[in-house]
Amino acid sequence: MYHHEGFDFVPGNQTLSAVEAGLVNMMSRETVLRWYIDSIRRDYNYVLLDYRPSLGILAINALPALDYVLVPVQAD
Repeated sequence: MYHHEGFDFVPGNQTLSAVEAGLVNMMSRETVLRWYIDSIRRDYNYVLLDYRPSLGILAINALPALDYVLVPVQAD
């Protein structure tokens, strides 16, 4: 979805659950997102991924696609 301020935003939805289920049996499933991000990287200055903290297949798939990781913590 293109935003009028000059960025694209792709929200998660229920289809994302189906993607996660489809990745379970896929070969090299941890590189699918990296392949896609590499294919669009030239069109963007930054690509930000925000996902819930878990060790699910989507998080494992996201880590190889990243150059940097920001881990927010609560300072209690």
